[in-house]
Amino acid sequence: MKKTLFSIIALVCIAQTSYADAYYTDTFVASNGTIKLTDVATFHNDAFAISFELDRSLTAINSSTEFFRLVLSGSSDTYQVTIAAIGNVMTMGVGNNATAGFTMSAPDTSGPFVLQIENGGVATLLYNNNGSLETIMESSSPVYNVPEVVNSATLTFTNGVVEANNITTWTGVVTAEDLANPTPAPSIPEPATATLSLLALAGLAARRRRK
Repeated sequence: MKKTLFSIIALVCIAQTSYADAYYTDTFVASNGTIKLTDVATFHNDAFAISFELDRSLTAINSSTEFFRLVLSGSSDTYQVTIAAIGNVMTMGVGNNATAGFTMSAPDTSGPFVLQIENGGVATLLYNNNGSLETIMESSSPVYNVPEVVNSATLTFTNGVVEANNITTWTGVVTAEDLANPTPAPSIPEPATATLSLLALAGLAARRRRK
């Protein structure tokens, strides 16, 4: 009986363990306009990301207008990230009006890129360099927090400037392995449901032992 109880406790602990890997929540083939991100449940203060590829290298983009804009709108606040590239220079803006800018040299690549959002609002732009994700630029601190409740989420690739492909939204912190082997978000029962199911199994096991 003790062994059975220990087994049940172990199974309950496993059922209640949170998963730290990144899972994709939605995919889009291509865009040169605005996409409505329907899975807004992803966009909270937990880590999430957007990966994408461009139809040309960053160093081939020459526009004074940003080519990328993410907008997460709440009831009274908004979080935005913009990315622009002109020749060998690129800028990322983060904040309620995307006014806090970070400027870096643009790598000569078309991606895949990953925009990772963590810790409520820290934005990091990375690119896949031969199977290893390398940071292009990062906001050093939460410039402006992601709204607690997101009413609408849109992603815009400026028409006429660039076209994006293989656009994917993720929950968690994305790695190069995730990009190479994308995994859909698993269907995991709620901890309370899993616990009740396991307790029922324990009861059946105990009843069989008595017989």
